[in-house]
Amino acid sequence: MSSAVGMMDEAYFVGRREILEWLNGTLSLNLSKIEETASGCVALQLMDACYPGQVSIQKLNWSARNDYEFIQNYKLLQTAFDKFHVDKHIPVDKIVRAKYQDNLEFMQWFKRYVEITGPAPGYDPVAARSKGKGAPGASSGQPAARTTAARRDAAAAAAPAATRKASTTARTTGAAAAKATSTSTELTRAQDEVAELKVAVEVLEKERDFYFEKLRDVEVLLQLREEQGKPVDGMQDIFKILYATTDNCVAVSDEGQVLEGETARAYKEGAAANGEAEEVLLEA
Repeated sequence: MSSAVGMMDEAYFVGRREILEWLNGTLSLNLSKIEETASGCVALQLMDACYPGQVSIQKLNWSARNDYEFIQNYKLLQTAFDKFHVDKHIPVDKIVRAKYQDNLEFMQWFKRYVEITGPAPGYDPVAARSKGKGAPGASSGQPAARTTAARRDAAAAAAPAATRKASTTARTTGAAAAKATSTSTELTRAQDEVAELKVAVEVLEKERDFYFEKLRDVEVLLQLREEQGKPVDGMQDIFKILYATTDNCVAVSDEGQVLEGETARAYKEGAAANGEAEEVLLEA
């Protein structure tokens, strides 16, 4: 399929607004940004729209918020691609970062795929995704209604607020002038702090991407070894650690044993408690 949609295909000239309108209309969602498709849930449901009941949409984690949780959803998508012989490469390492251009291009490709394959007649997107974790319901106009009501309330409150402001302006003019210098200094200090925080965030993001790429390389290597029938010692344990989620806790004991579920959670809690006790002893 992907060979029929080259980078110069008209599919890649479809704009953000049209893509969002198409996604919201096709899947009855309420997306406002392309980046919201980064979790992989929207992509797999588009496959489900083409092949209802034949992909594992019930295993989707719609409430996923972290890169490692997104990857689980993309594993389901890759399985669907393999099942229906879709030779499109999924740039998971780029898409999960929720960058606009990468996600836009993936959704542009998907729009063309669905147009060619055709969604199943009578497909009910809300019912189809209802079994998934944290699945959203149908889109509605309620947010807009709440916004309108808020604006109306604000307008109603504006008149008395304006009257109060007029009555106090004369009394506060002198005080405002006296505080001007102090306010300017505080503003400068706040701007400097914001700049420092931005730098710190950029450093953290680079570190996160650096270690994510390493984990991704390890995953690819292990998958290739598995496909080639050349397993690495402890391969399945490594996979358990790589694919662990917040719901499926995994821990490695001091003896090198891989623990799962409640056992792993209890081990981590015990280790944390011991660490706190050691800190107290050191301080003493």
